[in-house]
Amino acid sequence: MLRLGLRLAEQGRLADPDGSAEVRSRACGSVVIADVRVDGGRVVAFGQDVRACAVGQASAAVLGSHIVGRKRTEIKDAHDRFANYLSGLNDDLGEWPELQALAAVRDHRGRHAAALLPYQAALAAIDQAESRSRNAATSDS
Repeated sequence: MLRLGLRLAEQGRLADPDGSAEVRSRACGSVVIADVRVDGGRVVAFGQDVRACAVGQASAAVLGSHIVGRKRTEIKDAHDRFANYLSGLNDDLGEWPELQALAAVRDHRGRHAAALLPYQAALAAIDQAESRSRNAATSDS
C-alpha cells in the first residue's frame, strides 16, 4: 500500500481544470481534491491533492494511473466494482488489479470510505466539467 502511495508525488493539481471537486470524509477527516480536463467525454488530464491515510493515498494513486482516457461511466463502474470488492460482494477488480493491494481493507469496514474517496472526488470533478460544457454549449446557441 505504501509503495502505491508514493506514486502521488507525480500527480499534482492541474493549473486550468475543466472541473474540480473537493471531497472530505466525515469518518476520518481525509480530503481529496480532484481536477480534470475532459474532451469528447473522456478525461484527458487529471490531477489531485490527497491529504489522507495510506489507504486513501494508495487508492488515489491507482485511480490516477488509470483515469486518463476513460469516460465517466468507466470511472463509475470502477468505483462500484471496488466498493463491491471491499464489501465482499465480488472478487473481480476488472481492469484495475492493483487495487488488490488494498485487500486488507476489506476486513475494516470503517476504512472503506477512505479507499473510495478519490473516486468520489474524481466523479464530482467530471460532473462539474460536463455541466460547465453543457452550460457553455447552451449559452453559445
